[in-house]
Amino acid sequence: MLIAFMRGTMCERLMKPGDGINMAELALGEANAYQITNSFFAMCESAQPWFDEDEAKIARRLRALVIDAIGRRNDIAHGDWWIQERGEHDVLAIRPPTLIRVKPARSPGPERPGPRSVEQVTSSDLDAEAAALDALRGDVTEFGRLALQLPAVQRVTIHPRVRDIFVLKGSGKQARVVREGPKAEKWRRLH
Repeated sequence: MLIAFMRGTMCERLMKPGDGINMAELALGEANAYQITNSFFAMCESAQPWFDEDEAKIARRLRALVIDAIGRRNDIAHGDWWIQERGEHDVLAIRPPTLIRVKPARSPGPERPGPRSVEQVTSSDLDAEAAALDALRGDVTEFGRLALQLPAVQRVTIHPRVRDIFVLKGSGKQARVVREGPKAEKWRRLH
């Protein structure tokens, strides 16, 4: 849904009134998640030449979070899930679900185990990740609608800027994009 909402926002911005079919949707329909992400954030930044450095930082942080989410989705979708294992005497041993992912080109690093990662993942973990992903989808969608100046739910003639709604708290990988800008309280979510 995250990628679909990003693609839909771009398509809405690119569609010409009177088009029988959304040509942008045809152009982007088979693009992969990384292509959609790069195009989405490039459109958002280039549509607003007045983007200031704070807004650009918010865009970069949201893009990094989306890239992380795509990687996590790929791990979950393409990893090997071990739910039960055969133990001694060919008896099934029930263990916590284990996700094994092999990425041959990945070298070990301070935060990476190397080509093979093994992780226990429970349904509660997946539920929490899904909730966080839905929150990210909401923030990215609203960011895109603000940056691309797309119509809001409210009928207004003046659109807020990204910095009016979002601020960046912290720095580096711990930085969080939060909805605490000066107009965030009085501006209802745009999605």
